[in-house]
Amino acid sequence: MGDRLEAGSVSATVTKFSSRGPLAARLKVCKDSGQSINAFAFGLELEGGGTAEHVYPQRAYADDFESLRDGCEQGWLVFKAPADAKPRAVTFNYEDTGQGGQGGDDGEKLEFEWAVPRGR
Repeated sequence: MGDRLEAGSVSATVTKFSSRGPLAARLKVCKDSGQSINAFAFGLELEGGGTAEHVYPQRAYADDFESLRDGCEQGWLVFKAPADAKPRAVTFNYEDTGQGGQGGDDGEKLEFEWAVPRGR
């Protein structure tokens, strides 16, 4: 947690993780161009395999992460998992297919991962 990961036009940080109540990650995401990034670009992998489901829209936190096209956005993502599930990593998968044609860009595909500290 806390590591700022950057590639292409995106930088992202998972600033907090909470397992009190629902599993939740607080994010800060910045982007300078291209297609928007929405909450579903992020996921939560569980120890032993599998993933947690997004709770969207979520009501556990007043400040939720919805989407971002340009600039920076912060907010919480909430996930639903079995009560005995142990979170392993917050993941980010983003693909901008670019704009074809002359003068278009090639787009970008980005994948980040933040390990969730043990005991969370």
